[in-house]
Amino acid sequence: MMGANWQSGLRYDVTKKFAWRPIRTVSGKLVWGRKYVNVRHCVSGPGTDAVWNERYTLNEHLIWLIGNK
Repeated sequence: MMGANWQSGLRYDVTKKFAWRPIRTVSGKLVWGRKYVNVRHCVSGPGTDAVWNERYTLNEHLIWLIGNK
């Protein structure tokens, strides 16, 4: 049985970072020496918790935002 405060769904945290070393984005591009966006997805449910990171360039993140609204 689920508690009164239980909420299902997907949450995400967005942080902008600088790539000091080569970072591969979701599209397969290498980002190095410039800013990128790290999106940390969190899914919590009864008995399961999942967390994963996705990295985007600034332009890819803009397209991701438009597609998710």
